[in-house]
Amino acid sequence: PLFGTTVGAELPASGYVRVGKEVMKFTRSGSTLNVQRAQFNTEAESHDAGDSVQLCLQYEGERVQDIVYDLLVNYGNVPAGFIDKAQWDAEANVWLAGYNLSTLITEPTGVNKLLSELSEQCLFFIWWDEERQTIPWSVLRPPEDEPVSVNDVENLVAGSIGRKDEPKERVSQVIIYYSQINPVEKLDEESNFARIRVRRDVEAEAEEQYGETRIRKIFSRWFDADNDAITLSTGTRLLNAYRDNPKFITFSLDAKDRGLLGVGHTVDFVSRFVVDDTGAPRPIRLLVLSEDEVEAGHRLEYECQDYRLADVRLARWTPNNYPNYPQATDEQIRKGGFFADNDGKLPDGSDAYQFV
Repeated sequence: PLFGTTVGAELPASGYVRVGKEVMKFTRSGSTLNVQRAQFNTEAESHDAGDSVQLCLQYEGERVQDIVYDLLVNYGNVPAGFIDKAQWDAEANVWLAGYNLSTLITEPTGVNKLLSELSEQCLFFIWWDEERQTIPWSVLRPPEDEPVSVNDVENLVAGSIGRKDEPKERVSQVIIYYSQINPVEKLDEESNFARIRVRRDVEAEAEEQYGETRIRKIFSRWFDADNDAITLSTGTRLLNAYRDNPKFITFSLDAKDRGLLGVGHTVDFVSRFVVDDTGAPRPIRLLVLSEDEVEAGHRLEYECQDYRLADVRLARWTPNNYPNYPQATDEQIRKGGFFADNDGKLPDGSDAYQFV
C-alpha cells in the first residue's frame, strides 16, 4: 500500500509509476497498486519501504497541438478560454499532419522545458496576443498571403533600425536522436536512442562557403520508431532555416501603422541597412518575433528574424479545375503548385516548386 492521505485522489485508476529507476504499469484499488514490473525497458529492482512513487505522464500517438493544449491547461494552469483550439487544429492539420507523438515522462519536468522541446522539434511557436487576449499557434511555414512591405521611405522610423547576426546559431548538420530506449536515463545520452537521423549541407561546409562543420543535436523523447518521416521533415526544415548566419533585425513604426504587423506575421523589409554586393538595398523576408509599444500612442518596436523559407518555392495540392501554369493568375501561381519540365524549370523559366 501507498502512504498518504490523498493517494486515491492523486493517482488515476491505471497508468505508470516510477520507483527508483524502474517503471511499473499499475492499476489502483484504494491506496493499493497492482503492478507489472520492469516496463519501458527498465529493470526490476528491490525497493524499500518509504521509497517515493512518481506518477508518470504518458502521451501515446497524440497530435502535437493536443499535447501542447494539455500541458498548458492541465499542468500550466492556463485558462482554456485563452486558447482558440479550432485555430490550432486548422493550422496543425495542414502543416503538421502526421506529427503524432509518444513519450513517457518519468520525473517532474517543467512545462516550459517540454514546450521548448516540442517547439524546436515540431517547428511551431505560440505567444500571448495582448490585443486579442488569446494564445495563437503558428507553424514555421511559407506565408499564405503576400506579406506586407516596410521600407525607409514609407514606414520605418529614422534611427530605429538595428541588426545583429548570430553566427553561433548557424547549422550545417542536424542530428536527431529518437526512439528513446529507456525513459529514466538522461535525455542527452546518445546510446539511449535506437535511431538517428542526420541531415547535412555539404556545400555550406565547403571552403568556398563557410569551411567548417556546425552541428545541432536534438535528443527527442517525443519521436518514436513510427516517426521516421517527420524526423526527415524536421531535420530538413531546420537546416534550411539555419544553414546561413541568422539575422535579427529591430525597427520601429509610427503609431499610424498600428495593425500593419503583429507577432507571427511575415514582412518584406527593404532598407539601406541590408544591401547586396552592389550596395543597393536587398529586400529580405522577416518573421516578427515581438511587438512592443515603447511610446504609448506614438511608436511601436519590432524584433524580427530572417525567414529562410522565403527562398524555397513551396507547392500545395490544387483542385482538379486548376488552370495550367501559362493560364494561371499570379495568386494561383503563388498559392498552387505546378509540375516543371525535365530541366527543373517552369514555362516562364522560373524554378520548380517543392511539395510540402
